[in-house]
Amino acid sequence: MGSCPWLADEDAPAVLPLRQAIAANARVIREELPTTARAVVANLLG
Repeated sequence: MGSCPWLADEDAPAVLPLRQAIAANARVIREELPTTARAVVANLLG
């Protein structure tokens, strides 16, 4: 998680489920986020 320095503590119990969720959803996040961002920008620009 080099890109998430606030999640650097491997042993933090509160962070572990979050890290697992990110890992499980990384592919979906990478695929969906650009589409979502474009939709948000399009809505903002009206």
